[in-house]
Amino acid sequence: MKGTAWRLYLGTGALATGAYYLLPERAGAVLNVVVGASAAAAIAAEVRWHRPARRLAWWLIAAAQSLFVIGDALFSVNELVLNVQPFPSLADALYLPGDDGVGFEPVAGTTLVRQGHFGLVAMQERVEMAGGHFQLDTRPGAGVVLRAMFRVPPAA
Repeated sequence: MKGTAWRLYLGTGALATGAYYLLPERAGAVLNVVVGASAAAAIAAEVRWHRPARRLAWWLIAAAQSLFVIGDALFSVNELVLNVQPFPSLADALYLPGDDGVGFEPVAGTTLVRQGHFGLVAMQERVEMAGGHFQLDTRPGAGVVLRAMFRVPPAA
């Protein structure tokens, strides 16, 4: 049963991904939220079925996915229904990535690149190229919070 459910979910997800590009904007936004919510539900179902030894990490991933989906839904309502683009909005707060895990000792970007780690450096470069400010807060034992901040001119 579990293998069949997984294949069915994967096939449905592939079809939904294809359908997204064929739908009008509002219907695509709804489908995006439905697919995202289904991912959180699938993670929760897998945790209940497989009962891994360290369930908390999986529940946190499901919760993070749920917050991201709620952020997407709020953003879509603001943009497509209310025709407003508030900044900052509640959706922005839900997109803020962070964890309370092990954290790490921050090192210079040049050191990261020499070691073959490009993710944080690329994020910082993209934010700064767009005129924003990138902030990384971490230390061993304290988790990680990433912030990308942009000034938005007031509406005319």
